[in-house]
Amino acid sequence: MIVEFFCCFFVLSDSFVTFLGGIMIDDELQKIREKKLRELQKQLELKQKYPPGNVHHLDSTNFDEFIRVAPIAVIDLWAEWCRPCLAMAPVMETIAQQWGDKGVLVGKLNVDENPTISARYGVRSIPTFLVFKNGQLVQRVIGAVGKAPFDKILSRLTEQ
Repeated sequence: MIVEFFCCFFVLSDSFVTFLGGIMIDDELQKIREKKLRELQKQLELKQKYPPGNVHHLDSTNFDEFIRVAPIAVIDLWAEWCRPCLAMAPVMETIAQQWGDKGVLVGKLNVDENPTISARYGVRSIPTFLVFKNGQLVQRVIGAVGKAPFDKILSRLTEQ
């Protein structure tokens, strides 16, 4: 086992401040490196699975993972027979493209095919949009409201 010892001195204005570094054991450093490498590999895999700038089709198999891994997720709960839902589809595409580089992922969940998820969040009207930050529901938008409310919400969330 190799042990590194380091000591640094800094001068601040008229006084001397001594910084004495601790002992860094190579095994511990290697464990930290390996952990960071695993985290970066997982981020890369998820970015490949859910590339920013796209609208991702969600179901009960990937919904929980999607909201967990996305820094900010906008979920469009919709149905094929719902005209306002269909009218909001191009808006969601635009939001995905505009906000993707800021850590926002957009997903669509068909409520007819996934009733348990819509029931979990008490969805009674569609279109309903659920906004998550770090896996937690932070905002609910109901109706075909256009793009402006989402820009306001996402601006606030990306600044935090």
